[in-house]
Amino acid sequence: MNFERVLITPEAERHARAQHLLAGWPDLPVEKVSGIPEVQDWLKRNYPDPIGQGKRTLLLDVYSGEFLKPCPCTQSHINCGYWILNPVLGCPFDCSYCVLQEYLGPSPITVRLNWEDMLSEVSDYLTNRRARSSLRSRSYFGGGGLDSCPDLPFRIGTGELSDSLALEPWLGLAPALINFFAGQEGAVFELKTKSDRVECLEGLDHQGKTVVSWSVNPEEMIAREEQGAATLEARLQAAKRVAGWGYKVGFHFDPILDEPGAGEAYEEVVNKIFATVAPEQVAWTSLGALRFNPRLAPIVRERFSNSRILLGEFITGLDGKLRYLRFIRQPLLRRISGAIRQAAPQAWLYLCMETESVCQEVLPLSVI
Repeated sequence: MNFERVLITPEAERHARAQHLLAGWPDLPVEKVSGIPEVQDWLKRNYPDPIGQGKRTLLLDVYSGEFLKPCPCTQSHINCGYWILNPVLGCPFDCSYCVLQEYLGPSPITVRLNWEDMLSEVSDYLTNRRARSSLRSRSYFGGGGLDSCPDLPFRIGTGELSDSLALEPWLGLAPALINFFAGQEGAVFELKTKSDRVECLEGLDHQGKTVVSWSVNPEEMIAREEQGAATLEARLQAAKRVAGWGYKVGFHFDPILDEPGAGEAYEEVVNKIFATVAPEQVAWTSLGALRFNPRLAPIVRERFSNSRILLGEFITGLDGKLRYLRFIRQPLLRRISGAIRQAAPQAWLYLCMETESVCQEVLPLSVI
């Protein structure tokens, strides 16, 4: 986390949280801007790599829209029922495959300061959801665990448009969310990260309502495709620490990258995970093969000359995204899921953004 420029909107300047956060960057001048569009224009006009510069630019803002939204799922693909919470936009890590490069474009890392509005929105939604508890999302989960419970937990996470821990402990958002969800019924909160910054989670009374999850890949792929992120070993040691503090942990093999030797490499990752963390400490594991909007491809070519992600064999799916051919991704998904099943037979395991037919081939169990 190495910011070079700190920006603030007029609404954020009047917010009580602003001065507390700005104290973390005493040597950087604070500049006033009207909002994200002005910053995006400035990035595009002044830098050869506006996306990279955006990762070194911090914007404090106040948001008037909805913080909580359902995770987008392609029609004809299985929906896992996940909801995303967006108090932060953007990530300081620089992964070649990151869809935010195309989705957000050249943008600052934006922290929305009005957390009280966000928590009120979540609280109201959960209250209303409990009132209509007979409604359940259709989702697919292979294996034992939470899928066998009569009341499927409502999962909410912050790791979709940002990394949940990359700005900690400076931001202080993760502890605030953990404390909030500790008092909520019928919901499980997930922090999803590629970092090892877990110190702020120690000693919190999470009441078993928070899962801390890591995106994982083989070490060689991390070094090449996930610039600035923690090593696999550092992530696993962080998971071990967190599990020791009583949290359940999760692992997301997403995106799975197909390249020579990938099957063996991912099996090794599975073995390392369960040599570090006991199966009963793992809340869930997900698998998702690489998929991306075609508009991301020229960005990757320009920004990541050493990346290998565009060397795969792709088709255009029903959602317009490029994804590996089925005969490529399905055996890889089956091989990784088989390794997980062998190490943790009762693990809650599911596929992300896959068709029902692929789910049934890889995890031949029930559709909920």
